[in-house]
Amino acid sequence: MQEKLKDVLLYGGVSALDYTNVQDRVNRVNRIFVNAVSGLASVLITALFLMSYSIEGIGMNHTVYGLGALLSAAMLVCSLLFGKKYPRLTMALVHLSYIIFYAYGIMIGTITDPEGKTVTFMVMLVFLPILFTVPPLQTLSITFICEVIFIYLCFQTKTGAVLDNDVVDAILFGFLGSITGVLITCMKVKLYVNELYLREVGRTDRLTSMENRNAYDLDLYTIPQECKKSLACVYIDVNGLKIANDNYGHKAGDRMLITVAQIVKKYFGVYHTYRLGGDEFIVFIPDIKSHVLANQIDAMKREIEENGYHVAVGWDEQCINELSLTSLQKNAELKMYQDKSIYYKDSEHERRRH
Repeated sequence: MQEKLKDVLLYGGVSALDYTNVQDRVNRVNRIFVNAVSGLASVLITALFLMSYSIEGIGMNHTVYGLGALLSAAMLVCSLLFGKKYPRLTMALVHLSYIIFYAYGIMIGTITDPEGKTVTFMVMLVFLPILFTVPPLQTLSITFICEVIFIYLCFQTKTGAVLDNDVVDAILFGFLGSITGVLITCMKVKLYVNELYLREVGRTDRLTSMENRNAYDLDLYTIPQECKKSLACVYIDVNGLKIANDNYGHKAGDRMLITVAQIVKKYFGVYHTYRLGGDEFIVFIPDIKSHVLANQIDAMKREIEENGYHVAVGWDEQCINELSLTSLQKNAELKMYQDKSIYYKDSEHERRRH
């Protein structure tokens, strides 16, 4: 129970690892809302600031409007210019949004118009916690501190029924806003985690844990964007899979594919390494020197043979300025088939000798 409560307060009801995995998604969504809220606030509060010169009823809030419009505009500029490049800045701007808009509501309700019933701060208590995706403990802490400050200032500036109403409303709306915010945050985070899981399942080959054909199709035309000088393609085909399945059963064939996949990942990593289906694998390697790649392929083939299996491999490399993904893959595939034909010719020769 204690561990579950900790996960709710710190990570929105998921594990620390799951929350870390969706942190980028959380930051992207928060950045969108920071931009929207700060942009809208800049326009609206600036309008109020200008109107305060001519409308007597809001003239007392002139300074607060000016400060609020300035800070909102500054947040918008920071988010647009630096939010994407510095993810931590987005969360800092979210916290700053809480503080600025709570402070804005507090000042209007207690400093500039202490005799009137507070509305703006109550709206913020409900609106802000459900808007941003923030670890609940942080939301609860900021909201609680701002409520305490508001109630303290109420006792310093208000009297009678207005004081009673504002204190009761602050406690009530703060509680409702916080609980609703926690529930919505938990729902959002779990949704992001589930989306990530489904996306990973859709991209992952169940047998080998490699990325699958679906991932290959999705990534294919974005891979060149990661290259500075060149892109290499390695095409791999497992020899003898049908024979293993026919003679020893599909479990033997599965063991063959799993072993080969593990060795391929050992030498080329999991990034842009795909099982296309059946006994075929393809790997894309940006900016690798030809002799380094050739040595890796030789070492990979030796280790696979040491495990009792054999693969046919073909590879090609093209400069990024002359890159054609179609020809790159076709050249690698053609060389793979040439290697495969040599293997089967040698195998046939060995059978005839015996």
